[in-house]
Order: sequence, then C-alpha cells, then structure tokens
Amino acid sequence: MNPRIDDDIKKARGTFRKDRELPPAHAPGESKPRRPANMLKYAAQFWGRHFDSLWDQGWLSRQNLESFITLCYIYQDLQELKTDIEENGRFEVVSTQFTSKTVDRPQWASYQKVRGDFFKWLQETGITAASERRYLLGDKKAEKDKAKETGKKPANIRDFINAG
Repeated sequence: MNPRIDDDIKKARGTFRKDRELPPAHAPGESKPRRPANMLKYAAQFWGRHFDSLWDQGWLSRQNLESFITLCYIYQDLQELKTDIEENGRFEVVSTQFTSKTVDRPQWASYQKVRGDFFKWLQETGITAASERRYLLGDKKAEKDKAKETGKKPANIRDFINAG
C-alpha cells in the first residue's frame, strides 16, 4: 500500500480534494485526557515522557487512546523484565547428576516476546519511523524542512522511545 500523501503536498500540486481531507485528530480546544490512576512506575514515566507531545502533534485522539495506554502497560512489562535480567543475569546454570550446563533464564524468553509486542504496538498506534515519514504532523513538518536546509536528519523512533 502506498503511503498517504500529505494534504499540503496535494494543495501545492493542485490535486487536493476537500471531500477527502482528513479530519483533525481532536478539536483544538479539547482537554487532554488524564493518565489512568492505576499506571505503575515505568508505564507512568512513559506516559509522562510522550503523551503531551503526541497529543499536541495530533498523533493521539480519544479514539486511539486505549492503544497508547496498552503501549504504556507493555512498556511497563518490558522494563520490569529488563531490570530483572540486569540484576540476576540472562543465564543460569542447570546441574544434573553428572553434568551442568548454562541456559537462558525463562525471563529472557519473556523479555524477547514482550519486546516484540512493544514494537508491534508501536506500529499499531502509528508511532514508528515509517508512520512519521508518512504522516508529518505539527512541528515535524518544520523539523523536516529544517533538516533539509541543514542536512541533519530528524531523530528516529528509538531516540523518541529512549528519551528522558
């Protein structure tokens, strides 16, 4: 599927159709939703780092808020597993009567699965580098224009996730 061409580009080309214009993600004066009260440490930190900018840029609306909340909870699980692996190590020694061998701890497999789920939900919510290139919103348009002038690339999604 071809990426959607931005409305500004269509206007410049003269191919813009008003009946196909995308509606705004939310009304300009609409109040921001509050963070759910039951979010724990890492999920709340992820919400705090990313929610305001995503809301202001139009990436989030009340319709896709549940996806972002799910993403926050997956991030919580990912960070808890990462902390456990950092504290207790990735491997464990399993001994039998005659031999011993080093194997991955079960937490490592869980970490890999949750990490995959996290990146799938990034795609689901549209917060990926590919989505960012397709749907340039708000300050991203200015950032892309500035990047063209200076020759410096804008930050990628990994910088976005690890910020803070």
